[in-house]
Amino acid sequence: MVNISLDTSALDDLDKYPSRLTNAIRAEMQRQMDETISYAKVHHRHETRTGRLNDAIAGKVDQDGLGAEIYFDSSKYGSKYAKYVHDGHRGWAPDRFLDEAVQDRENDIQTGFDRAVQEALK
Repeated sequence: MVNISLDTSALDDLDKYPSRLTNAIRAEMQRQMDETISYAKVHHRHETRTGRLNDAIAGKVDQDGLGAEIYFDSSKYGSKYAKYVHDGHRGWAPDRFLDEAVQDRENDIQTGFDRAVQEALK
């Protein structure tokens, strides 16, 4: 499981534009979460055979829209295997592709939020 979160302490105009800004941030959080999941499904070291591991990757945006969680959905068939691949198991080296996806996309995520906030504050 990995998290994407937004620090809003620098947004001194948050009270001035609450609904427009909140809606823009929530939409951008959803977009960034979706793009990070897509990135993780392609950028990994493990060999994709059945696609079940990728199918087990899920995400949800926090109710306030200021954070998102990317995780392996336990209701999906490949979730147990996905955890083993991601975290390592009995001699398997971990392939921390969810963590790496967030790290690799850090600049894109920040740029996306910067753009969304600037548009909302116009």
